[in-house]
Amino acid sequence: MEKEIKERLQRLACALIDQETANIFVEPQAGSEGFWFGGGNVICDSDGIFWLCGRYRNHGD
Repeated sequence: MEKEIKERLQRLACALIDQETANIFVEPQAGSEGFWFGGGNVICDSDGIFWLCGRYRNHGD
């Protein structure tokens, strides 16, 4: 990947996902390194309800 394209993609990602202002929707199963919930998607149905799917990831998976 060209350096300029990589830098532009990194700037875009940082603008979309601000770790300083992010909110946790689903707590991990343990408050330790390597535990998180994610890898999923969010959709909005025809009634305006948001649905989140994902999976728990635990240290050592």
